[in-house]
Amino acid sequence: MLLRSAFDRMLWHHCAKKNLAFTRKCDEELSTRDLWDAAKAGPTGLTATQAAFVTKVETHANLFLEPDPTQDVCAGKSQADLETLCALFAGQHWKTEPHPKAAMDNF
Repeated sequence: MLLRSAFDRMLWHHCAKKNLAFTRKCDEELSTRDLWDAAKAGPTGLTATQAAFVTKVETHANLFLEPDPTQDVCAGKSQADLETLCALFAGQHWKTEPHPKAAMDNF
């Protein structure tokens, strides 16, 4: 669940940094999927600039984009998948930088 928490934090930060705006009715919640779809859209969105990153996140949509992933979702991921996802979010220099920037901070 720490991976999901890290993804949510990075996604909120990314959307705020890009000044993405959302129109909602009072009774509608802003979901992770809504944020993700907005972050991917447009000529400067993640799909255009970071296609491989988008593909990896969407491959694991049950963990990153579903409203409430359950513990069995993580338990169903292989150790290799979880390590790849950790490295994906840590950024390029996570092994050498004492406080690596999150991957989405660079987009």
